[in-house]
Amino acid sequence: MREFYSETIGVHAQALFQEEEGQAIAVWRRSFYVRLGGQLCCVGADTIGNGPRNVIVSNATGVDWRDYVTPNSPVTIHEHVLKLGVARIGFKAVAVWTPPAIPEWTPLALRSGLEHFNRLIRQVQLPDEGLGCFTAPVQRISDRNHTAAAAAPTIQAIINWLRDGHTPSRIPELSKLLGLGPGLTPSGDDFLAGVMVATDSVGRREATKTIWNALREHLSRTNQISAAHLSSAAHGCISSSQHELLNGLLSGSPSRIEAAMTVITKDAHTSNWDCLAGIITILHAI
Repeated sequence: MREFYSETIGVHAQALFQEEEGQAIAVWRRSFYVRLGGQLCCVGADTIGNGPRNVIVSNATGVDWRDYVTPNSPVTIHEHVLKLGVARIGFKAVAVWTPPAIPEWTPLALRSGLEHFNRLIRQVQLPDEGLGCFTAPVQRISDRNHTAAAAAPTIQAIINWLRDGHTPSRIPELSKLLGLGPGLTPSGDDFLAGVMVATDSVGRREATKTIWNALREHLSRTNQISAAHLSSAAHGCISSSQHELLNGLLSGSPSRIEAAMTVITKDAHTSNWDCLAGIITILHAI
């Protein structure tokens, strides 16, 4: 039996503090998901980064979780220990991660942040698939990027709706983006997560609520893991690196923007780019 210890858990993973029985629902080399008490949690080493549902294990560098847990296997929480397969993860001395506070910001500071971001993005190779192309100041959708082509009309409809006062009765059909594109959390879902956190962060909380109310009726169009992350985004929580970039943009801080972009551009998956595209779209629209 191998012993692991957690150092941080996300604010929406606090089912780990309860006596619960659950199940491992998906397992990869770097991480795995468990369902506990109706909550989904993602467990992994610090390489997965902090987030609302992430559980960071401090002594798991290089660990292949497939050696310790299998999909659909039972897991239990007892006395601050998660027991699974041939491993135990302790949670007795653990910090709860919450998103950083939204900085004081002004339209001038935001404009400065977006201008700096635009200069950086021109020097970056954008992903060939997904919705990362919508982070660019001049968007060029590749003929091969069917996801972006399919999403473009709905994205423009979101922009128009926000600029026209985001009346609930006139909200566009956002469910067209649910389940759209590649990834465990599909590109369209990640874009919507960025949209909700950005609208919430700039004080458009009624718009965020309207978007979430429109989406939650159609979550069957995506998978349970992505639906859980959308729920977190509806309550103002995404990954740590995305929050850092968003706050850097709002405060017009080049150093914060550059530090967060370094993390995001190293990610081989499209999810960070897709979420970022949602954030950038909203910040340009307001």
